[in-house]
Amino acid sequence: MTARVFLLIAICYLTIICTAIEVVVDDYANVVISNGANSSDENWATTFYQEHNIEWNDLPEERRLHFENMGWSQEKWSKETFETKDWKELSKDELEAVITLGWTEGEWMDEDPDEPECYGKSWSNLSPEERSAAEFLGLTESRWYTKPAVEDFTPVIIKLSIPELEKLNLDYLETLDVPVSVLDGTIVTDDELVDRYHMSMSQYIKRMRAGSMLYLKYEDQEVFKSHISSVIGSKVLQNLMDALRNSPLREMGYYLDYFDKIKLFDYNYSFFVGGKNTSTPMHYDSDDFNFLWLVEGRKRVVLIPNDERTYGKYDCLDNFFEGHSCWTGIDILHGPLPEHAIEFEMKPGDGLLIPEKMWHAVKNLEPSLAYGIRIDSTMYVLDE
Repeated sequence: MTARVFLLIAICYLTIICTAIEVVVDDYANVVISNGANSSDENWATTFYQEHNIEWNDLPEERRLHFENMGWSQEKWSKETFETKDWKELSKDELEAVITLGWTEGEWMDEDPDEPECYGKSWSNLSPEERSAAEFLGLTESRWYTKPAVEDFTPVIIKLSIPELEKLNLDYLETLDVPVSVLDGTIVTDDELVDRYHMSMSQYIKRMRAGSMLYLKYEDQEVFKSHISSVIGSKVLQNLMDALRNSPLREMGYYLDYFDKIKLFDYNYSFFVGGKNTSTPMHYDSDDFNFLWLVEGRKRVVLIPNDERTYGKYDCLDNFFEGHSCWTGIDILHGPLPEHAIEFEMKPGDGLLIPEKMWHAVKNLEPSLAYGIRIDSTMYVLDE
C-alpha cells in the first residue's frame, strides 16, 4: 500500500469519525438543565403534594384560587387522615385498627417502612378483623392497596377517530417555532428527573426524523409545556375529552360520570413525540384515569399486572414519593418478558386505557406522536 493510498484511507476514516461526532454533538448542543430534580421545570403533582403540607392561609393567593376551583376549602385542606398522623397522634380506636392491620410503632414512624403483610392481599382475602379495621379507617375495596388477580388479563384498547387532532400531526408540529424541552429516550430509570435539552419544536422534529434518540414527553405541568399548550393545549383537551365522553369506555365503566363535571387544566393532558427505538421505561402512574391515543407511528407496549401475583416483586426507586410515578429502573423492553406480562402493538387511531398503578413500558417502533388524558381524583374535592 502506497503512502498516498494509506493517507486517503486515513482521511476517509477521520471524516467518518468527525461526522459521527458532529452528529452526536449537534444532537445535544443545547442548553442543558442540571438534573431535573433541581431544574426550574415544575412537576405539578410534586407541587401539589409539597403544597399540601402548607397551611391554607400560607398558600399564595393564585394557588388558593386554583385549589378553590378544584373544590378545596380551608376546612377540607386542613382535614387530617389517619395516614398523615404520627403514631402518638392516632386516637385509641385508630391505634387499635392500624395494629390489627399489622403496623408497629417502629414501622409506622420509619421513613421507608415495610408494609404489613395484609397490604399484599386483595380486599376479598382480608380476614374479617382486617377488613373491619380497614373500614373503620375509611378504606374501601376501591381504595385498598392491592388489587385481586385478574386471570383474563387483557388490555383495554379502543379505536377513536378524532379528525381535529389528526391534523395536529408530525408535519404540523414541524411548522412550529415554540421552544421545547427534550430528554434522552434510551434511559431505564426515572425519566422525570434527568438532564433536558432545549431547542425549537421544528428543530426537534427534524432531528427526530433524522434518527435522534431524544424524546419529547410532557406530562403534569412543566414550564416548557406552557409554550406548546398555548398553541394546542385547549384543542387536545377539548377534542380528546369529547371523544372519550362518547366512547365505549363510558359503557364499560372506565369513563366515570364525574369526569364530565370536574374542571380540567393543562396538566391533565399528556404529549409524547419520539423517534424509532426511543422508549419510556417500566413504571406505574397513580391516576384514576390514564388514556393514551396514538396519532401517528407505532408503539410496542408491555403491561404487567400490579396485583396479588406481583405484589412485592418490583420496588420503586429511592426518589419515589406518594403521587409521583413509581420507576423501577428495570428494563423489560429487551429480553424475555417477565412473568404475567403481555405485549401488543399500538397503531394510529388506537387508544389505550392504562389502569391505575399498572406496570408498563413503551417503545416507539417508528417516529410516533401520541396525546393523552390523565385524571387523578385526589387532586379534587368531590361531592359525596
